[in-house]
Amino acid sequence: MQLKGCKALALLAEKSSNDDSLLQHEAVECVLGSMEAHRVDAIVQQEALVALMALSCVTDLKVVIMKAGGLDHIIVALNKHRTNPDVCAAACGVLQNLTVISEFSSYLLAHGCLEQVFKAVSANPDHEKLLTYACGLLQNMSAHE
Repeated sequence: MQLKGCKALALLAEKSSNDDSLLQHEAVECVLGSMEAHRVDAIVQQEALVALMALSCVTDLKVVIMKAGGLDHIIVALNKHRTNPDVCAAACGVLQNLTVISEFSSYLLAHGCLEQVFKAVSANPDHEKLLTYACGLLQNMSAHE
């Protein structure tokens, strides 16, 4: 059920006409709840992170993700599923989207997020999507310095 819910939210987030509805119905909180309830399930983590990646394309939802403790959930997923390149790629995709906002880049840096990204990349050095998102994340962060 959690898996299907995350997939549905990711699809809804692709249309900007759904932004207000996603905010109003606490889509981010639902996804983070799935991540919390299924921390050891790599498939749920991956789909939840894919949903967060789609949601984090919306500026207002970026703020909700950060305020709701999304960064902690992303770091936990990176730690628990470091050897799963698809989970790591989705996590880095969310982080890349969040770092468009300079304050979030500073927050991620201050909370050791880059260390987790580097560990994920080291564990999965040949995963193209992971490397692309990780490089995008670094590019966004360096643009604010």
